[in-house]
Amino acid sequence: MTTPHAELQTLSQNSGFVELYVLDTTILGGTVYRFTNNVTAVGGSLSFNSQTYAALPITTTGWDFTSTGAPPKPTLTVSNVNKTLLSVVVSMGDLVGSTLTRYRTFEKFLDGGASPDGSQFIGPEVYIIEQKIGHNKHYITWQLSSIIDRMGMMLPRRQVLKDKGFPGVARTRIR
Repeated sequence: MTTPHAELQTLSQNSGFVELYVLDTTILGGTVYRFTNNVTAVGGSLSFNSQTYAALPITTTGWDFTSTGAPPKPTLTVSNVNKTLLSVVVSMGDLVGSTLTRYRTFEKFLDGGASPDGSQFIGPEVYIIEQKIGHNKHYITWQLSSIIDRMGMMLPRRQVLKDKGFPGVARTRIR
């Protein structure tokens, strides 16, 4: 059995690459939306790990990771032609603070694929919607930020302070 990482390393990948997105708006009182830019051979939604992902024209950019500097701040552009997310955006204040999770896998691991297996994916990559940066009758665009690139966030969420009672020994105090 192959894994997504092993499939990426082969010269001839046997099935297409699929990106799946989960938009969680529960923090704003909404629900969870699942969508993908890919469609089935008959033009319908995809199913992965018993979850249905609606086919929706989307474009993403800026996922590049580097070993130095700040985490990436990708952008997500969703088609506004069929008004799928427009009512959600209007009722929940541009979705700022919602969580977007990206999973990547191959067609053969989808439900109904050649080797269906919901545990075979790359990711998850979790981002927060930082701001809406564009909106017209054709599309809506958001700027995303990494969970660890939030203002005031410290890793591992603790501040290390030197205790005066024990010279040379650092103690961890939780803020």
